[in-house]
Amino acid sequence: SESAHGAAVGAAPPAETNGGSGSAAMLLGALSVHSMLETMALAVARSKTAAGLLAGSIALHQPAESLALVVALLRAGLRGPRLVRLLALFTCMGPAGALIGLGLQNKFGAVFGGALD
Repeated sequence: SESAHGAAVGAAPPAETNGGSGSAAMLLGALSVHSMLETMALAVARSKTAAGLLAGSIALHQPAESLALVVALLRAGLRGPRLVRLLALFTCMGPAGALIGLGLQNKFGAVFGGALD
């Protein structure tokens, strides 16, 4: 039967039984904040070495985060334009974090000294 085949290949249970869109929204929020914070740190890195290490770290784990998010959104039943909009929102969080980091550094760098140099 189709359901037996689905279970054999590890198909996800229906969204109603696995937390659905609530857990996907929570993951989207958590990964978005994480993405903003790590790119804020990258934007205010104090040396080329620090920036290189942060950029390498981001490059190595961002694909896994993105894949986990896509899987969670698909399991929650999101498809089509809504899925694309949410993924685009997540994609914008990194550049937004960098801009926020640069803005904070420009505005408060003198106040906090080395913390935002």
